[in-house]
Amino acid sequence: IDIFPAIVALFAAFFMASAHVTVRHLRITDHHLVIINYFAYISGLISLPILLFQRSFIIPNLFDFLILILLGLLALVTQFTLTKAYQLVPANLISLYTYSQIIFASVFGLLFFKEIPDLLSISGASFIIISGYLNYRFKINN
Repeated sequence: IDIFPAIVALFAAFFMASAHVTVRHLRITDHHLVIINYFAYISGLISLPILLFQRSFIIPNLFDFLILILLGLLALVTQFTLTKAYQLVPANLISLYTYSQIIFASVFGLLFFKEIPDLLSISGASFIIISGYLNYRFKINN
C-alpha cells in the first residue's frame, strides 16, 4: 500500500489549518481583501519555482487555459467567502460547514463527470448532514 498520498493529504490538512488560523488572527488587523491578495501573491511566489522545475509541464491549449482561468476565479471566490466567514464567526462554527465541500464535490463529480459515489462517500455525507443539523438544533436550543 502506498502511503505517500495519505502523507501529502496530512501535509495539506496541516497547511490548510495553519492558513485558517492565520486568517482568523489577521481579521483583527487587516481588511479581508488585503488578506486575499497576500494569499494569492504568496501562493504564486511559492508555486512559480515548483512550476519551473516540473519536467512534465506543457503549455496549455486555449480550452485548457480557459478552464484554468475559471478554476482561478472559483478559487478567488472561495478564498473571498472563506476569509469573510472567518472574520464574521468563530472558526469552530465554520469548520463544521466546510465539511460540506465533500458533499458538493460528490454532487459535482456526479453531475459533470458521471462519478457514482460509493457507499463510504454516501455514509460520510450522511454524517456531515446529520452533524450540521444537530449543531444547528443545539445552537437554537441554547
